[in-house]
Amino acid sequence: MLCSIERSVRVRNVPESELLDMLKDLSIRHSDANLFSLPRMADHNSAGPSVEVGFRGPDAIVDDAFADLIKQLETFEFQYEPERLAS
Repeated sequence: MLCSIERSVRVRNVPESELLDMLKDLSIRHSDANLFSLPRMADHNSAGPSVEVGFRGPDAIVDDAFADLIKQLETFEFQYEPERLAS
């Protein structure tokens, strides 16, 4: 039986609309993993909107997809909070 995991990060100070092209590209490249994005409005603890972005699925597939997500966030210089892990 395959182990299913979820890995995500919170991308800070960016509306989801600015991530759409990157997310579409990631979902095409990693179609075996389930990509998700959960937008959040700014609150009293944050300077602006944020989006939780990550993948769910079998651990090896998610690990590869998540590594690519981090690479893309760094390439486009998006700020993000440390990883969130769930199983």
